[in-house]
Amino acid sequence: MKKWLFLLLISAVAQGAQEAKEPSEVALSRLKYGGQALKVGQFETSVTKKLKLTPDTVEFSVTHVSEGLTPEEASEQNREKMGEFRSFLATLGVGEKDVTTLGFDNYQSSRYRENRDEKEIFETRVGVNFRLEGKKFYDALKLLKASGIENAKKNRNYEFYEFNITKRGESKDETALEAEKVFKQLEAGLEKLGALNLEISEFETKKLSKNGKNIKIYNIRDTIKIKTKNFTILGKILQKANLLNMNLNGDMFYTVSDEQVASLLAANEALLLDEAAQKARRILGKDYVLGVVTHINYRSDDLTGVKFRANGQVQQNRVMAKMSLANAAVSDDFVESVPQINTPEEFELNVWLNVNFEITKRLF
Repeated sequence: MKKWLFLLLISAVAQGAQEAKEPSEVALSRLKYGGQALKVGQFETSVTKKLKLTPDTVEFSVTHVSEGLTPEEASEQNREKMGEFRSFLATLGVGEKDVTTLGFDNYQSSRYRENRDEKEIFETRVGVNFRLEGKKFYDALKLLKASGIENAKKNRNYEFYEFNITKRGESKDETALEAEKVFKQLEAGLEKLGALNLEISEFETKKLSKNGKNIKIYNIRDTIKIKTKNFTILGKILQKANLLNMNLNGDMFYTVSDEQVASLLAANEALLLDEAAQKARRILGKDYVLGVVTHINYRSDDLTGVKFRANGQVQQNRVMAKMSLANAAVSDDFVESVPQINTPEEFELNVWLNVNFEITKRLF
């Protein structure tokens, strides 16, 4: 009997010690609210808001194609041009961390090269047509053949005869004069045969291509992506790329940096929390008092990988494209050779704040 009473006493003491270590809800409420209120439950609510946000980063790519008669020549040209371009970017504050290589390709092509030792040759071509009644066409053919012309034929659609006078020479003017001399001689002879409506239907003098051959060309295609937050230097970058015969790839996009999103969220968190608290108080009414916050979930649209294309689309039309960049001084000729670019417009960023509050009841 004494042993049983001893064990019961030990058990009671242990239970009291455990309760001392784990404060009751009343004790916790007294610690939180100074004995003025008692926690009676939890309340969860949420608020949403659309925040205005403007993209603060622009990215685009350019490509330079180097060429040479040897791989070494192509490599040296690429090193020179891309080195000059990267150095120029550095002067504008665009560092190596903002320039990424997207592609670097070596390939071969061919090109037709004229023989430079050959003299230039010009050709004058005169088209002539006439009408001839009776049976004198064979006499006309003999007259033409005597001048080296054997291409006369009858145009059956319009019932007239036609032929071409062709002369070649090293001088453009002298070639044209030789063709004119032949025409006047034939004109006089054909008129004697009774030719009617003799007229020139075509006259052309052109330089003929020289003989040549296909030669092997070594090429390097180097593509880099440029990223910057300074929109005012875009015109200068694109102008420099144009001067270095780089291709603008028509892939200009605006993006939003993580820093801007974080800054915007931080600036609005307290406002949204206050709005959530006011919403909870309206719902709870006067019988209950809003307690401390126990949990917050604050998030926004995920902008990872989201890109806003410049002006909705990038146009490469070299005649109609125009610049509209603030503080970008570019030449008129350059304006016609770059994509259309407009500074980005604001868009709406959706944010959500979910919060849990304790609900309390006044004790007196």
